[in-house]
Amino acid sequence: MMCPPCLGTGRSTIHNRICTLCGGRGCLPDTRQGNPICPPCLGTGSSLLKHGLLCEICGGWGRLPNEPDSEAPKVIFVSAGRVWDTHKEVAEIFQELHGELRVCDPFYGTGSLLRLSGLIHCRPVRFLTQSADSKERYFIEKALKEFTNQYPHVEFRRCTSKELRDRYLLTETELVILGHGLKDIGGKDSFVIRLQRDVSKDAIDTVSSSFSEKWRLAAPLT
Repeated sequence: MMCPPCLGTGRSTIHNRICTLCGGRGCLPDTRQGNPICPPCLGTGSSLLKHGLLCEICGGWGRLPNEPDSEAPKVIFVSAGRVWDTHKEVAEIFQELHGELRVCDPFYGTGSLLRLSGLIHCRPVRFLTQSADSKERYFIEKALKEFTNQYPHVEFRRCTSKELRDRYLLTETELVILGHGLKDIGGKDSFVIRLQRDVSKDAIDTVSSSFSEKWRLAAPLT
């Protein structure tokens, strides 16, 4: 469907820059195509109360959102170059995760710590990794120590084998699959997929067993 705020042009009709809703593509997914037109913005996607901002009700889509389905997978498409917009979108998902959290990410850096700062409400947090960002080797160790000193319930371990490939976050009830590592989300096109236990029980149990075995054999990083 055409993006209402930019009228399909990919550029804001108010500000001389790329449309923040569609990311310059000029179109949005058809997931709301048949939904009712949003009454407050009359389908324009623009706030009638605050000039230059997106509608508070529909988020700029011009049509009301779908009824929530707690069991359906949630997918976020991350466009390259939208690092800060992506950070906000991913942070919203992270805030909904609770309890024990297991993170698997082959590479880590200061960007990983930034993302983890949005997950410190989970307890405990176990971060399984393999190698530091080659550009940050001289200062990442200090940053890591400062982080764990402030958040002692976050533990880092290094997998000694070369088997670590997948990137995900895991709780007892949810699996969040990352197309890119925590430190790199937004650098390239990728997906963030959130699966609930109700529809992915076998996958969550399998990933949990795999993580536990690798964690048992891993060496402390700090």
